[in-house]
Amino acid sequence: MNTSTIADLLKNAKQAKPLEERFNILRQLLYDTEADRYQDYEPGIRHEIKIVSNEIETEVKKYYEQTKIVEGYLKMGERVRAPSGWEVKNLNKLVQLIKENNVTESILDVGCGYGHDVIWFEQHGFEAFGLDISEPLIRKARILYETDTGITDNDISRFIAGSMTDMHQFDDESLGCVKMDASLYHLPYYGKDSPVDLTIRETHRILEDGGVIYLRVHSVADGEKGFMELEQRGEDLNSRYGQNLTSEEVKYLLESNGFEIIEQVNKRQGKRQRYWCSAYARKI
Repeated sequence: MNTSTIADLLKNAKQAKPLEERFNILRQLLYDTEADRYQDYEPGIRHEIKIVSNEIETEVKKYYEQTKIVEGYLKMGERVRAPSGWEVKNLNKLVQLIKENNVTESILDVGCGYGHDVIWFEQHGFEAFGLDISEPLIRKARILYETDTGITDNDISRFIAGSMTDMHQFDDESLGCVKMDASLYHLPYYGKDSPVDLTIRETHRILEDGGVIYLRVHSVADGEKGFMELEQRGEDLNSRYGQNLTSEEVKYLLESNGFEIIEQVNKRQGKRQRYWCSAYARKI
């Protein structure tokens, strides 16, 4: 790749529509310039991709704050109020890992939505918290939490509205577990200092030594490249941004940020048989 080619691609990226296409071009351009001798362009590319990443997070927030989306989750039935069978299996595995690693029985559910998993953990003796970018979903979570648990001490600290890239509400080494089930992939990933990388770094900060992280993201077959796409969710839930990650990207993301992988699985799941990558890891 020569310098004029890089300059042309960067110019095209700034003009590209839709948003995910602009991100794709910049992401690939960043990877290409990191790999060759034209690293003088890297700061400029990083600046542009950060701008696009912020726009993507804003779009995700808007999506989850739409009334039809918030109410659409209620139409999903009992799953809103109680985890399904395979979800309970994952939750029980987290409980087992927390106990095996002798860490504090406290957990943060990142991307908690209505808070049904937070309720489940509280009902099983854990101190649980929820974080979600959608303020309307957090308001619903507070109501359901009080209704289902009977616990009225349900102030703003129980459920927090905010970005997963910033967990300043939690002190260093204050939690035993962080769960990110189908939430982390809403953020852009392009390696070091991308929103996904910052989120895992924050998770490492708030977990105590030996603390457990569980994440599940949309994935692709090994060897393919991840990309930012609009994920179709049907007529009621429309579409939302979601990024596919390879299992190698997930492995690197965890290990480069101070985690030891306990188990990692990449397989097809659900009615649409999409690839999902699930990983359990501990802080070292």
